[in-house]
Amino acid sequence: MRVRSRRRWSAALLASGLAGSLVAVADAEPVERTAAAGTTVYYRLPAGWPQANLHFQPVGGPWTAVPGERMDPACAGWVKRTVASDTGLVAVFNNGMGTWDNNNGRDYSLGTGDVTVSGGVVGAGNPCATEPDPDPDPGNNAEVYYHTKARGWTTTKIHYQPAGGQWTAVPGIDMEQVCADWARASIDLGAATGLRAAFNNGNGQWDNNNGRDYTLGTGRTTVKDGVVTAGAVDPCGPPPPRDTTPPSAPTGLRATASDLTVTLDWTASTDDVAVAGYEITRTGGALGTVVRTSGPVGFADGPLTARTTYTYRLRAYDAAGNKSAETASVEVTTGDAPPRPPGGTPLGGDPREDTIYFVMTARFNDGVTANNRGGGQHVRSGNAAHDDPMFRGDFQGLIDKLDYIKGLGFSAVWITPVVLNRSDYDFHGYHGWDFHRVDPRLETPGPPTRT
Repeated sequence: MRVRSRRRWSAALLASGLAGSLVAVADAEPVERTAAAGTTVYYRLPAGWPQANLHFQPVGGPWTAVPGERMDPACAGWVKRTVASDTGLVAVFNNGMGTWDNNNGRDYSLGTGDVTVSGGVVGAGNPCATEPDPDPDPGNNAEVYYHTKARGWTTTKIHYQPAGGQWTAVPGIDMEQVCADWARASIDLGAATGLRAAFNNGNGQWDNNNGRDYTLGTGRTTVKDGVVTAGAVDPCGPPPPRDTTPPSAPTGLRATASDLTVTLDWTASTDDVAVAGYEITRTGGALGTVVRTSGPVGFADGPLTARTTYTYRLRAYDAAGNKSAETASVEVTTGDAPPRPPGGTPLGGDPREDTIYFVMTARFNDGVTANNRGGGQHVRSGNAAHDDPMFRGDFQGLIDKLDYIKGLGFSAVWITPVVLNRSDYDFHGYHGWDFHRVDPRLETPGPPTRT
């Protein structure tokens, strides 16, 4: 979408000879003239800078104390600072962590009014003072932010396909590193209402959502550690106001003992944002004072020491770390230890007597071809030419070979980890990414079958 700055219209009026008309109107009806507002410096944050300080010297005046004055967020990628100087200033910038931009040792000489510094170039105007084009281009826009910290990428590209359109040429288009750990790309989708995308560092390392690609819509979307958030807030924008209000104190704390376990219950606290959890302080027993936390209302503490009196008190806290006042203390005494369960024998015999067959599931036997994956380098590696997807073995293939393994004389099977791995080439299973999910490339829809 095109934007036209107000400054451009002013320049057009002057160039068309209307300046004299404006002066004539001003002479006919005088207006009060205000004093100059000084110098407002707009600075384009370099890649990797989360913030900037302005260290300056007004013409004829002293330098500010190092590291200077913190600059405020202005708009995407820009920060600003207004200095009460109508004579100009000499300036340098730093990120507050020891990295400086001093114009290669020459410092920056800045005038008055609105001044910009971007990539070592000094300019004039307000880069954030724009107004919408009265006749905007039709189409949809996707503003995509990609989190780079976990990957450690210094260069990021997005390879995408608008819905109903063609993929960009590999490796895709450059994304701009707009703040620490976040890269951004603004994509004009035309008539498309979304896109499929994968990300890479331009050197062969890809994030293609484990072979499924990412499905993104219009507007602002963030992609962080495999999680897509639509309609997201600007991750490079100013932080939200800090929550300073503590939750209310919980009430009705009750404690009951059963054998060596104490169960606590109470009435929930309230908060202006949300209660994040509860801090439980226990006193008594061999360990003295112990602090535990609980997210929901209710807590079971144990096993504790038999026939011992414990004291509990409680307070709530929110996500900002604000804590409520503590409740009154309650006492409870534990009972006797329950009898020990009878001994038993290992299920299926002593595992030390088993002979174990080790299986790398993804490469052992292909039971179902529908879940095979070639990976981001399937063609370049030569695997595609030989119909050899690197991820083709699965649970069904292992089940189909159980009689074969038993026939070899083995009585147990040891398989590689089954959790979802990070890369589409981690067929060995030892690069676990999500320990709450089984890798879908090993699974088969429906119950397993024996042939």
